[in-house]
Amino acid sequence: HWMTSYSWFQSKLDQRWGYILHANEAPIWLGEFGTNGYWTTADWWMEVGEVLWLRHLLRYMSEHDLGYAYWALNGDKKLGEDETFGLLKQDYVSIRHPWLMKLLS
Repeated sequence: HWMTSYSWFQSKLDQRWGYILHANEAPIWLGEFGTNGYWTTADWWMEVGEVLWLRHLLRYMSEHDLGYAYWALNGDKKLGEDETFGLLKQDYVSIRHPWLMKLLS
């Protein structure tokens, strides 16, 4: 299970596509990943798992110098409906999750 340890998570990514990096066969760019983080659902275990997955993924990306695109920037899905994955709030100026910006930098 990927929540067991970072080394387990890393080995699974290496088996799936990380081997391309290790062999210097092609660059890899990771697109459209995101997280709601803590306190967005009633399922505590899902939130902890999601944040742990994100930390593992960011560590892997950092260790392998991967480029990426975070999903999403926008503050709303449609007028008046929050985009909980969004980096910005609905005013498109304020940062929704400062902790997430810190993780991504």
